[in-house]
Amino acid sequence: HTEQKRLDLLLRAWQGVKARESDDIDNPSRLLICGKGPKTDELKRLARELGIEDSVQLPGFVDNPWAWIDQATLFVSTSEWEGLPNSLLEAQAVGTSIVSSYCTSGPKEILLDGDAGFLFETNNVEACTETLLDALADEPEREKRAATATANLDRFRLDNISDQYLELTTQ
Repeated sequence: HTEQKRLDLLLRAWQGVKARESDDIDNPSRLLICGKGPKTDELKRLARELGIEDSVQLPGFVDNPWAWIDQATLFVSTSEWEGLPNSLLEAQAVGTSIVSSYCTSGPKEILLDGDAGFLFETNNVEACTETLLDALADEPEREKRAATATANLDRFRLDNISDQYLELTTQ
């Protein structure tokens, strides 16, 4: 499923973000991609080709990425498709604002059609870039959507899901 994650799209969108970032800011934005997979070398090469390697970290497998996600400004998912992406739920649980592709299932539902996170058109680098820029520029909106996400996490609790399942199976 490495193709579905579209980390190449994320790097291309990140190039657009960095191109618009002012050179004189004290704390320039950085992109961290955790995980180890067959595309790691290809992603490092692409970051070099795009001229963004100084702002991109690929540390490989990380035992506890949630400590980093808790400190992040944004959690980003660029997947082409998803079922129920636990990573989005986990990012919500620590209160991190989310930017995600608008998959036909999964992110759209978890992010309440955009009320609980920022959504962009799937497989669209420009839309991802613009959404990242909008989310980075608007801290009050990030906080509002993250608060909505956290407030609505109970709908994914095991007892709630079990009750819904039982209701469906007994009809």
